Amino acid sequence: MAKATKGSEKPVKKAAATKKKVKKDPNAPKKPKTVYFLFCDDYREKVGKELNSKSAPEVSKELGKRWKDVDAEEKARYQKIYEKTKAQYEKDLKEYNSTKKASSGEDESESDSDEPAKGKRKAKAAKPKKDPNEPKRPLTAYLYYCNTNRADVKKENEGKTMIEVTKILSEQWKGLTDDEKKKYNDMAEKGKKVYEKEMEKYKKEKTSEPASKKKKVDDEDDEDDDEEDDEDDDEEGGSEEDEDDE
Repeated sequence: MAKATKGSEKPVKKAAATKKKVKKDPNAPKKPKTVYFLFCDDYREKVGKELNSKSAPEVSKELGKRWKDVDAEEKARYQKIYEKTKAQYEKDLKEYNSTKKASSGEDESESDSDEPAKGKRKAKAAKPKKDPNEPKRPLTAYLYYCNTNRADVKKENEGKTMIEVTKILSEQWKGLTDDEKKKYNDMAEKGKKVYEKEMEKYKKEKTSEPASKKKKVDDEDDEDDDEEDDEDDDEEGGSEEDEDDE
C-alpha cells in the first residue's frame, strides 16, 4: 500500500460560524423611509408600466437613473416628508423604549456577547444593588393610558395575545389628539411630582442614616452574595460530574 506523501493531504475546511440573528420585536417602530425610497414608492408602478417589465432589478435601475435627474425642488419635497416621518419615528421609539424598560424592569441595552463555551463558568454580571425602600419611577402618560384601557381592549379582542393587545394599544395611542392625551399627561405629571417628593425624602433619610446601620446592611448583602456563589459552585460541580458519568 502506497504511503501518502507529505503535503498531499488536503486541509479540512472549517465550517464558517453562522451569525445568530437577533429576533426583532414586532411592536418596535419601523424606521422611516429615506428620501430616495419615498421617490421610488411614488414612481415604481409607473416605471414598470413604461418599461413593460415586472423585473425588480430592471425597474430599480431605471428609478436610480431618474432620481439623478430629479430637480432640487422635487427632492426638497421628499426631504420634507422624510423629516416629518423621522420626527414621528423618534417620538414613537422613545415611547417604545420607556414602555419596554418599565414592563421588563431591565436596562434598555442588551448584551450582544455570545454564550460561553460548554464547561466554562459564566462570568457573573455585576448588578447594582437595589434598595427596596427607594421610590419607584413614575409611569409615563402612555403607560397610564395602557393601564386604563388594557382590560377593555382585551375584552374587545378575545383570543389575542398580550403582545397583540399591546400593539393595538400602541396604535390607539398614536391616533389620539393632544386634547385626548392631556388626561394621561396630567396623570404622569402628578405621578412625577409625587415621585420627586418621595425621592427627596428618601435621600434625606439615607444621608442621615447611622454608619453602623449602613455597615450592617452591606455585610448582610455580602453574605447573601457569598451564599449565591456557593450555590452556583455546587450546581456547576454537579453538572460537571454528570458530564463525566456520561
